[in-house]
Amino acid sequence: MSFETDFKSKALGFAITGFSVIVGMSYNETLKTIINRFFPLNSDVIAARILYSLVLTLLLVILIDYIQRLDNEAQKKKPPVRNTYNQWVS
Repeated sequence: MSFETDFKSKALGFAITGFSVIVGMSYNETLKTIINRFFPLNSDVIAARILYSLVLTLLLVILIDYIQRLDNEAQKKKPPVRNTYNQWVS
């Protein structure tokens, strides 16, 4: 992989990560507003937020595991290639 290709790949990954953080913050604000609406400040808001955090964490762990399994399967299907030194590279 050349420097230019590697740089573009990493830059794209960083841009996607940045946009994902922005979207995540937006959803966080929306969900906090929903929690505040259904659980006014005079009730047990802390328990609702802890439950929200736990459920969100569980969902993200499941999603990350799923994505990693897909990536591992894709890596296994890639055929090996020869580099410039005529050696097999995976």
